[in-house]
Amino acid sequence: MQLPPYRNDLDAALRRADLLEQELTATKRTLATLGSAKKRPGQKAFALGLISCLCVMVLGGATVALSRPAAKVADVPATPHREKAAMETFRTPAGAVTLVDDGTESSLLLGGREIYPPRCREAGHGGPECEAVERVAAKRRRIFTVGRYPASDATRETVLFQTSPGDGCSNGVLFFVRFTDDQTYAFSEPMNLCAAHGQEIAARRDGSRVRVEVLGNDASMFKISAPGACEYDLVSARVDCVLHGDRESPHFVAQAPGRVLTPAGFVHIVDGPSFLQSVAVATSTLYPPTCPDGGARCESIRAIADTFERVQVLGEYPAKEGSLETTLLFETGTMGNACAGGPLFFVRFPEDGTAAFSEPIDYCGGPPPTIERDGDVVRFTVPAHPPNRGTGVVGGIAREYSLSTGAMRHLPDPR
Repeated sequence: MQLPPYRNDLDAALRRADLLEQELTATKRTLATLGSAKKRPGQKAFALGLISCLCVMVLGGATVALSRPAAKVADVPATPHREKAAMETFRTPAGAVTLVDDGTESSLLLGGREIYPPRCREAGHGGPECEAVERVAAKRRRIFTVGRYPASDATRETVLFQTSPGDGCSNGVLFFVRFTDDQTYAFSEPMNLCAAHGQEIAARRDGSRVRVEVLGNDASMFKISAPGACEYDLVSARVDCVLHGDRESPHFVAQAPGRVLTPAGFVHIVDGPSFLQSVAVATSTLYPPTCPDGGARCESIRAIADTFERVQVLGEYPAKEGSLETTLLFETGTMGNACAGGPLFFVRFPEDGTAAFSEPIDYCGGPPPTIERDGDVVRFTVPAHPPNRGTGVVGGIAREYSLSTGAMRHLPDPR
């Protein structure tokens, strides 16, 4: 995606300033000639007056072009030691929206009021996903407009934004902002679709849904777990992400900082220093676990955390209709090249608000696994395959996890 273009009047003013600067240089040469020839004082005074006039024109032309948009945000607290210039302004049913940027950070303003970076607790606005977007803004200071999607009745308009890149991705985190005619706004769940170098993010509207996807995505950081596409429902404001764009697969959720609701509270990935990640549920840490919390398999999961510093949600499996119980599938990983992937484990969240880890699945590479739900069970299968180095055959993996009991069954190794 390209950065939004600067306004035409600003470009024209800057070109005009360049021309005036050239005239100023030529006049300086004239003054030097007059001085060396010892012309009359009146001629030198005329030249000095001409230079003063040109200086005013140069500085004034540039200042007018830059200050006109900035006047719209005069009531916004200025960033210390930094003057921002408006990049883009457009109208929504909630009011005028202005995106301002100084090259290092951005602000999104609604009617002169700053809404990005969000201050959710102070503002009391932004919807239930405001804090998730606030966590994004703490690390991604710049945003760019990707697309605008007005409703047919003009009561609302949804705008797609993308942050600056980071974490080894060539694109940034994406999120929607819904502006309505009651002068309110609401952020969507952030979408962390990671594109590798040379890949692109594409967004297209199909009726009441907007699909955002990585073109040619092959899962950049982990072998199997990078979401390839997300869809946003313009009516319900819901985000759904799927693995590699496969809509027939189980519901896959976006990477951090997306959130998943469970009976124990919202589960989300927390990014720490030195690429370390953890899993939080409500206000507690779920992973790495504090044993014996998490059941009989807690120690096995804690041992994984000592080696694999990355973790993310790979799948969500709700229980039967009418029940709040749900199960999440996590995949771990490492920034090194020891494994193309990492051990996986399920966490079952019963309605009583507790959490229980499954037996881990020892996966460290090979062909992408097949993960499929069949009623009460989820099957995980990796076929036998040749090793990365040397000769021979690495045995396959076949597991069957019961969503109702939390038991892991070992099936005969596939060939």
